[in-house]
Amino acid sequence: PLPASPARDPGSALRRTAGLLARVGTVTAALAGVAALAEAWRYGLLVASRSSALAPGPLAFSDALVTLVGLLAPVAALVTGTLFLRWLHQARGIAATISDTRPSRRTWAVVLGSIVPGPNLTVPGAALTEVEHAASDRPAGDTPRPSRPVRQWWVAWVVSVLLGVLAVLRGLGESTQALA
Repeated sequence: PLPASPARDPGSALRRTAGLLARVGTVTAALAGVAALAEAWRYGLLVASRSSALAPGPLAFSDALVTLVGLLAPVAALVTGTLFLRWLHQARGIAATISDTRPSRRTWAVVLGSIVPGPNLTVPGAALTEVEHAASDRPAGDTPRPSRPVRQWWVAWVVSVLLGVLAVLRGLGESTQALA
């Protein structure tokens, strides 16, 4: 028989998930930045091609770079989102234990609210605010109010979701850049 595994500390599991989330999020942000630069370079090549023929080398490299980061960035974003939901689930459980309460939303509602367009602009921030409230020893009857770091995260979250939607919609257009 296998030896019994030692009891796992929920706090250390949460910290490990948070550390991994930070690293994967950094990679996702870097890939998104490279994608933006690759698209800007591609646009520069498009402008340059209006007056003269382009050398095949830079054009092929541009196409390969745009394709590569165009595939990797969404995959990295999906992994980041999955890790965030895992971290949020762990944090909600720990906060509920600390405050001796139950989370105000069911897990499935938080997951769906985090991925369905529209609610995904509000549910993750509200869930984070509730975690913060429950873990801070504030009275359970008080209305949760997000702290400044949570508000900053929430604004960044909303901006990134809206920019993602804008990028997808722009790519579906009929312009020369969208078709490139």
